[in-house]
Amino acid sequence: MTKPWPGLDPKKDEVTFNVTQLRNVLGDLERDLKRLQRPGPGSQTEAVSKISMPRNPLYDVDWPPADAFFTTLSNGANFIGYTYSEVVRKYEIALGLIRAAEQNNGSTESGNTQTASV
Repeated sequence: MTKPWPGLDPKKDEVTFNVTQLRNVLGDLERDLKRLQRPGPGSQTEAVSKISMPRNPLYDVDWPPADAFFTTLSNGANFIGYTYSEVVRKYEIALGLIRAAEQNNGSTESGNTQTASV
């Protein structure tokens, strides 16, 4: 019999969050996303530019294999650009979910540590 994955069916009292640690991870991930989005090494622009060609340099030669080769390069560059943008988009979604968890649990923790005056 296989053991269930821990956390798959948590009991309410067993779920804990370290808000400070969550904020630290969030900051690291946000810095990493900015690195992916800005121009320069590791960016989408740089990755696509490394394999892109404006057009087939043999455009005036009737040579189908060259046309196929440069079409493949162009398609590859487009696919890498699309995939890169999807990674960034999914990364932004994941960061939004982490921010929501941090805000929800940060406010819960704050509420739990404050005392009510009667």
